[in-house]
This record gives sequence, C-alpha cells and structure tokens, in this order.
Amino acid sequence: MTTPEIKEAVEFEDIFLQDKIERRAYEQREKAIRDYYSYMSVFKEEGLQQGLYQQAIQTAKIK
Repeated sequence: MTTPEIKEAVEFEDIFLQDKIERRAYEQREKAIRDYYSYMSVFKEEGLQQGLYQQAIQTAKIK
C-alpha cells in the first residue's frame, strides 16, 4: 500500500465487509442494478424484434 488513499480504502473495505447488514444491503443493491440492466436488455431486444416484424408487415402491405 503505497498511498494513504489506497490504505484508507482497504481499511474501509475491511470494516465494511465485517458488517453483515451493510454487506447484505450492498449485495441487494448490486443485484437490483444487474437485474434492471438485464431486463432492459431483454425488453430492448423484444422491442427491436417487434419493430422489425411491424416493418416487414408494412413492407408486405405496400407490395
């Protein structure tokens, strides 16, 4: 640990990891964020597929 900032961060992490309630809350927040991005990715893909389907229908109607 060459800098005081790194030493301070490591010490804070050690204290944080010992607090089970805080660690659990942190893990739940991280899971919620990962879930959100996962759902958004799925919904985006579904929206793109629906848009392509609608475009295909419109193209077929024109011809």
